[in-house]
Amino acid sequence: MERLHSGHFELKSLADEHAHRYQIVARMAHGMVVDCACGIGYGSEILLQNPDVLKYIGVDPSEAAIHEAGKRSAQDNVVFRLGSLESLPDEVRGADTFVMLETLEHTTDPDAALKSVASVLGRNSILIGTVPSKAYEELCEKAYSPNPYHLQRFAQEELTGLLSKHFPAHELMAAEFRVGTLLRRIADESLGPGEVISMPPDQRGRIAGSILFIAGHQHMVKTALAKLGSACQFYPSISKAEMDLQEIKPVREAFADVEERVRHRDIVIKAQAQLVDDRDHLIRSHDAAIAARDAAIREQTAMIDDRVEAMRRLEEMIVARDEAVAAQSRMLEEREGVMLRLEEMIAARDDAVAAQGRMLEERAGVMQRLEEMIAARDEAVAAQSRMLEERAGVMGRLEEMVAARDEAVAAQASLIDDRDDLIKTLEASISERVALIHAQMAMIDERDRMYKDLEATVKKRDGLLESQGRELEEKAAAMRQLRTAITTGEQGLQEVTSRLTESDSNREELARELAKLESNALVRLLRFLRVMPS
Repeated sequence: MERLHSGHFELKSLADEHAHRYQIVARMAHGMVVDCACGIGYGSEILLQNPDVLKYIGVDPSEAAIHEAGKRSAQDNVVFRLGSLESLPDEVRGADTFVMLETLEHTTDPDAALKSVASVLGRNSILIGTVPSKAYEELCEKAYSPNPYHLQRFAQEELTGLLSKHFPAHELMAAEFRVGTLLRRIADESLGPGEVISMPPDQRGRIAGSILFIAGHQHMVKTALAKLGSACQFYPSISKAEMDLQEIKPVREAFADVEERVRHRDIVIKAQAQLVDDRDHLIRSHDAAIAARDAAIREQTAMIDDRVEAMRRLEEMIVARDEAVAAQSRMLEEREGVMLRLEEMIAARDDAVAAQGRMLEERAGVMQRLEEMIAARDEAVAAQSRMLEERAGVMGRLEEMVAARDEAVAAQASLIDDRDDLIKTLEASISERVALIHAQMAMIDERDRMYKDLEATVKKRDGLLESQGRELEEKAAAMRQLRTAITTGEQGLQEVTSRLTESDSNREELARELAKLESNALVRLLRFLRVMPS
C-alpha cells in the first residue's frame, strides 16, 4: 500500500501498521516536527499526543493530500505545506524532529534527498524514518506484484552507507508487522513491559518489514533511543480472526461470486453452444434443400434445353415447309402459264369453230394434255396434302411435348415455391437465434454471408427460369399462330383444288383467290419468323 487515505481506515490491520510507525516516532519526537510525505495528515494526531511536540508541519507533493489534511485539523500549531525531500519549504529549516516514513524508496536519488534533509537540520535535530527492507520488497513482490512506485531497494549495508555520508551517527532497527500470540493478564488492562519469547529459526537474520533509522549527532541519537525504551517492543493490532474477517472474507465472497458467475457463464455458453449446433443443423438442412433445388434447376434447365432443341427441329421443319411452299409457288406459276396457254388455245378454238373442223381434234388433244396436266397437278397437290398432314402430326406431337413440358415446369415451380416457403421459415428461425449469439460467433456471421450469396445465386437462377418461361410462352403463341396459318392455308388450297375441278369458266377468279391465299400465308409466315427468337 503506497499511501493511506480515508477509505483505508476501514481495514484495521492496515491502519494499525501505519499508526504503529507514528506511535514509535512519537515516543522520540520533540519540538518542531516536520513530517515529509505526510499524506492526509493522520500522523499529526498521534505525534501531538506527546507533550514534547510543540508544532507540526506536514509536507507533501500532492495538492489534493494537503487540501484533505487541512480539513482534518484546525489546530494553530498544525500546518501543511507543498514540498518534497528534494524541494523542502523554507519554513521547515531548523526543525527539531524530521520524520520521513516509507519515503526514501520513492526518490530517484536517495543521496541527494538525504543531503537536502541534512541541510535543514541543526546539531540538536534528529532524523527518524523508515524504508522497506530489500528482503521485504522481494517477499511482497512474490505475495502481490512488483511495486512500480518503489524506485529503490535498501539492504542494511546500503542504508548505512548513505546515512553515514550525511549524519555523524545513526541507529538501525527493524519494524515488522507480524502475526503472533499476545499473552496478557485479563485482570490487568494496562500492558506493562513485555517479553518476546522467541523468533522462529527461519525468521532470524532477515527483516520482514521496514528498517527504522535514527540519524543525527551522537548525543541526539542516544537521547532518542533512551526515549524509545526497550530494544524489543510489540505494538498489538487486531486478532487474526478479525483480520481475516476484514480482509480474507471479502476475498472469499468475491471468489464465490466469481465462481457463481462462472457457473452461470458456463450454463449460458452451453446453451449458446446448443443454439449454435441447432443452427448448424438448420444450415446443413438448408444447404441440402438448396442442393436439391439446384439439382431441380439443373433438371429444369435440361428440360428447357430439350425444348429449345425441339424448337430448333421445328424451325428446320418450317424451313423445309418454306421450301415446299416455294416449290408449290413455282408449280402454281407453271400452272398459271399453262392456263394462259390454255386460254390462248381456247381463243383460237373459238375463232376457228365455224370453219376448221380439225381444230376440234386439236382441241381434243389439247384437252387431253390439259387433263394430264391437271392429273399431275392433282397428284402434286395430294402429295403436298400428305406432307402437310405429316407436318400437322409432327406439330401435334410437338404441342403434346410442349404441354407436358409446361406441366413439368409448373410442377417444378410449385416445388420451388414450397421450398422457398420452407427457406423463409428457416430464415425467420435463424434470425431469432442469431440475436442470441450474434456478439460471440463470428464464424456464424461468415456462414450467414455465404448463405446470402447462395440466396443471391438462387434468385439469379429463378430470374433466368422466369425469363426462359416467358420465352417458351412466346414461342408457344407463335406456334399456335403458325398452326392457324397452316390450317387456313390448307383449307384455302383444298377450296382452290375443288374449284379447279368444277369449271374452266372461273379461272381468272380462282387465280386471284390463289394469289390472295399465297399472300396471306407469306404474311403470317413472316410474322412468325419475326416473333421467333434468334
